[in-house]
Amino acid sequence: MMTDALSQDKEVVKQEVDDIEDEMADIALDDDDDGDDDDVIIVDVDKTMQYLSGKISFEEFTDIMESSVVSNEGNAGDSILALDSTVSPESPSFVSAGKKVRQRKKLPKSLEGLMGEANMRYMRSEYDEAVKMCMEIIRMAPNAADPFHTLAMIYEDLGEREKSLQFRLVAAHLIQNDPDEWLRVAELCREQNNVAQLLVCYEKAARLEPRNREVCLERCNLLEAVNDIKKMLECYRHYLEILPIEDSGEYMKLAREIIQKYNDRNELDKVLETMLAMFKKHPELVNDADVNSLLEMYISKGLYNKALIILVKHSGVLLCDETDAVVVGEWNDVDSMEFLKSANVARCVLTQPLPIDLRAKLVVCLIRLKFTSSARELMPPLLSENPDEIGDLYLDIAEAYMSQGHYCNARPLLETLVQSNEYNKAGVWLRYGECLNALCELETAIIAYRNVVEKAPCHYEARVSLSAIFQQLGRQDEALSALSVGEVPTESSDRTLDVRLAILSCQLLHSQGRHDEFIESAKRIIFSFSKDIIDTRKQHNALPHTRMWKSRLGALQYASAIPLDPAIKPVDASLHKSPATTEDLWDIYLKLCRILIDRQEFDEFETVSIMALICPLFLYNQAKAFETEFICLSACIMSRNGQFAYAFIREHCVKNLESNRAWNTFCQIVTVSADQRHNKFCLRLAMKHPQPRPRHTQRA
Repeated sequence: MMTDALSQDKEVVKQEVDDIEDEMADIALDDDDDGDDDDVIIVDVDKTMQYLSGKISFEEFTDIMESSVVSNEGNAGDSILALDSTVSPESPSFVSAGKKVRQRKKLPKSLEGLMGEANMRYMRSEYDEAVKMCMEIIRMAPNAADPFHTLAMIYEDLGEREKSLQFRLVAAHLIQNDPDEWLRVAELCREQNNVAQLLVCYEKAARLEPRNREVCLERCNLLEAVNDIKKMLECYRHYLEILPIEDSGEYMKLAREIIQKYNDRNELDKVLETMLAMFKKHPELVNDADVNSLLEMYISKGLYNKALIILVKHSGVLLCDETDAVVVGEWNDVDSMEFLKSANVARCVLTQPLPIDLRAKLVVCLIRLKFTSSARELMPPLLSENPDEIGDLYLDIAEAYMSQGHYCNARPLLETLVQSNEYNKAGVWLRYGECLNALCELETAIIAYRNVVEKAPCHYEARVSLSAIFQQLGRQDEALSALSVGEVPTESSDRTLDVRLAILSCQLLHSQGRHDEFIESAKRIIFSFSKDIIDTRKQHNALPHTRMWKSRLGALQYASAIPLDPAIKPVDASLHKSPATTEDLWDIYLKLCRILIDRQEFDEFETVSIMALICPLFLYNQAKAFETEFICLSACIMSRNGQFAYAFIREHCVKNLESNRAWNTFCQIVTVSADQRHNKFCLRLAMKHPQPRPRHTQRA
């Protein structure tokens, strides 16, 4: 009897499909009139049925639902799938934050009877019939959540908890804006240990109730459990924003933990944002460690104005003028940073004891802002401390003095450091040498720079400065010696350093007129390969037809039939993009070529020019690569090596048919070449390009 009733209900539903469509369109128009622009889920009937029949997975179906979030406006009336969603401001569906929550989608009146019958069948434990009715309702109105809820309860009673959870998730997606529904589904996900879906549920609930502390904190804990640190920290920052002002202790503890984690991840901008929010919300709970951390951030960014204002506002610092009138105090607002630039600060008064690290940072800020007289009054307590314990503070103050040109004030601090046990290091000696050099105490500066080179043999700046001082004193041999790294451990060797020092060494040798040493240094360092590797004619002939450094290197390896010395390596790749280094190398190469021409060492000139063909710094520059080939051609003409030059000039003539320079060079090479290949070349070129120049060259 119940089966007959069910069949009769189905027949009624099928006959009234057209009426249902009209009813759904009217409901959609009512939604438009209400002006409700909340999101609505529109799910394709076929996709729903494919999921229910097992043709697509639950993950695929949820992805489809996520991508189907569209605006009610302009879309609700286009399909029978857009359901009624009226809600009043008095409805309990409103969340505490005041955001309107969409009510559950209502079934068309024609399907309400069938839905009620399905629920009755479920209550009587007639599960098969209830499932069939729900499936029929879903086919007719796939956006209604009620049949999915009923199916979820049915499968839960049947013990199929995973399938029950899936139907509850579908219902939650359809309801969309009910945070309580998402939290109920979240508990089911927790029971089944489905962490991925649990996170999705809490994310949905958190979006709908952004000021719900419990939801936000639980989401933070879940993100921490799955080790998604980035999202976890963002979630905790949101949690800080919604914490009430009376929970100040919890706020400060959590904010400091977040700052520490951002520091560990080296996300300094996030550190600064979190710290500023903490200082703004609970300034009365900020301690000296918090102030010190914020000062380090500001000083590292060069924001000395802001750092000084922080000290004024939170550490009892007063800035006074010559009459002891307070210029800037803790009662000033943030606009005092602009006023500070033009303020006449003569004294700095401390209204409370200041820790030694904060005092040092106050001195640094005053010096950087050119209030040096005020800074000098704060120095005695610092100088009475043990430099082995606060040497880093000494160094910060010394560098601040040097940045403002006060080398006399920086010198005693640096002297104290280099004589200490903990800070007798290369970096401190380097600053000491720079200070002495600026004070024109050259002999003492030499001692300082030698200490740097001894402690850090590959320190480029120290060697260059030491060489420059020796040149000032006229001690040329020592200047050259300072640029020579010598034997250093393999792990500390730096080919980039070798090249840069070699450039300076070559320039110094050339300026002194020591040409023999200059030639050897240039050949050995600049061009990467020694003379022995590319000294045979067979290897020379492998070069003309390639343009890239790797291709030319491979051609040499193939031509030599033996592996190249593995110790010979190209110039470091970091130098390829350095215009200064390339120009310096080019200048040395041209000087080397001129010297060899003046000395009429044409064979050596040819070898050097061929070496330049495989110098990567020249090949990465198109203009210089072309010039190296032309210089090589000139060298071959001077050394009467027409066979090697012929292969290069042929390429240039083909590519530059109207170039007088190319054809004149071609003619010169032909006159020194013993073979007759040029006849056939000119004939083929004249047939392919009937310009007069190849024919004239052939007749000549």
